[in-house]
Amino acid sequence: MRWTPTLELIKVNLIYSNPQIVQKKRKKEGKGEKTTEIYKSVLLQNVILFAVFLFLFGSLFLFSGLNFTQYPGLTSTNLFLFVLLTFLQGMNSVYNLFYQSKDLINYLPLPFRQSEWFVAKFSVLMLTLLPFLIPILGIFLIVGIQANRLFIGVVLQALIFFIFILSLLFLLLVVLIHYLSQLPLFKRNKELFQTIFYTISSIGMFGAIFIISNRNTAASLPGELLPDSKSVPFFVNFHTLLVDPFDKQALLELSLGLILLLFLVVLLFKVIIPTFFNDQLNEQTTAVKRSAYKSGVQEVKSRSLEKTLLKYNFGLVQNATLITQQISSTVIFPIIFLAPQIINGLSFEGLPLYYWKSFFWAGFVFALFTVNALSIVSVIISLDRENFTYMKSLPFSMKSYLRFKFWFAYGLELILPLLLSIVIFFFTHTPLLFAGLFISGLLLGMYCISLVYFVRDYRLLELDWQTITELFNRGSGAFGRVISMFVVMIVGGASTAGITVLSSLTGTWGTMLAIGVLALPILIGGGLTLYYKKKFWSKFEIS
Repeated sequence: MRWTPTLELIKVNLIYSNPQIVQKKRKKEGKGEKTTEIYKSVLLQNVILFAVFLFLFGSLFLFSGLNFTQYPGLTSTNLFLFVLLTFLQGMNSVYNLFYQSKDLINYLPLPFRQSEWFVAKFSVLMLTLLPFLIPILGIFLIVGIQANRLFIGVVLQALIFFIFILSLLFLLLVVLIHYLSQLPLFKRNKELFQTIFYTISSIGMFGAIFIISNRNTAASLPGELLPDSKSVPFFVNFHTLLVDPFDKQALLELSLGLILLLFLVVLLFKVIIPTFFNDQLNEQTTAVKRSAYKSGVQEVKSRSLEKTLLKYNFGLVQNATLITQQISSTVIFPIIFLAPQIINGLSFEGLPLYYWKSFFWAGFVFALFTVNALSIVSVIISLDRENFTYMKSLPFSMKSYLRFKFWFAYGLELILPLLLSIVIFFFTHTPLLFAGLFISGLLLGMYCISLVYFVRDYRLLELDWQTITELFNRGSGAFGRVISMFVVMIVGGASTAGITVLSSLTGTWGTMLAIGVLALPILIGGGLTLYYKKKFWSKFEIS
């Protein structure tokens, strides 16, 4: 295999995975500004994202108050959970990158070998999933340091273990998905299996995060030892070798994993790659262009407009990736933050009336958590693809069409948060007044954030996308999503806590707080409505 062309393919795939950076670079270059190479910017973005995840989860373990050298069971269980979380996420990524991507046929006229193309894809795949696995490196470092070993030796050993797990995990993913995709049942029901992949991934992600957050937040009192959990086979060997690098039993068991790794490497390059290319080329060269959406749109002339648009838009959002991302972005934060408290008996029954302000504001903030670049309203226009251009030729107002799409997406965005809120209200015995105020804030906040992301979708409109992840990565990409998530988390959480603390104020200060809590969301909603009426909706008044 030639490394120079392979590196070039990696650069191309890095650029392909982040089209938003390409757009920004071109704009800067058009203004005469000097810029770095695009792939370097993408790589830097991923490095920063890795550092953020390493810091967050590393801090969770580092400041847990536990000496992990005395907890082989807890350490091995956490290692297993992060590997499982990465594996479940990897099922989606491997399938999308290798089996949903349609760029293979474009490389045929170019002087690239099959192995080079595969390694390039494989490298980009690792970059997309490393944030889920990077906390393992932090665990290795913490255990080694707490064992009072030489720091340089700990770092080297941690890196070797991390690369070993990373390689073994990704090879297992590729082999599993490859052979699964060869099954006749899979070929006949690709959409069904893709939905199953995303469902398993989402459920596993929530479960793993919930278990990890609960296992490591219950720090013991000074000098008190928590009972250790049962050790997970194979993974406990990493803990053993970090404490005692010359343990013979652990070395022997890990050597079996190394043998499996070598076997998978041979299987990958001798069997899977040739089979993969033959199957994919046959499938892509015989594929026909999609016409289902357009045929559905053409029914506008013969059926009720609203019914046709409703049916058409429901067809657009029936995407397994989109549905899963919608579910995960809505329920992940309540699971992390509220599930432990609910299990421990959180109840709002009998809460003083003056806390109404906290519930209204919390509903508004909760809406900001649930809508982001991965939500339906953030891609609803781009989902039209070539039909968006076709819509412009039809004898009805584009302004009306876009308004219909906005309210359709807004309604879909509300379903899960409302259902989740009702479930939380039930288990926490929330009074109806507080529940109603929370939902009122949620409705207003959902309108504000949905409007922002709907206009963003039009501004970043992309109609020739291959996979929906391309739409998710527009704008600031994954790094921007993480930063915005933590900004909302910090600002929203701090403001809600502050309002809760100050809710008991009476007199002038209490009145001012109540007016502020009510007025600010209403002013934000009104301001956004007027702003976008002038800057966005006015563009379509002549349509």
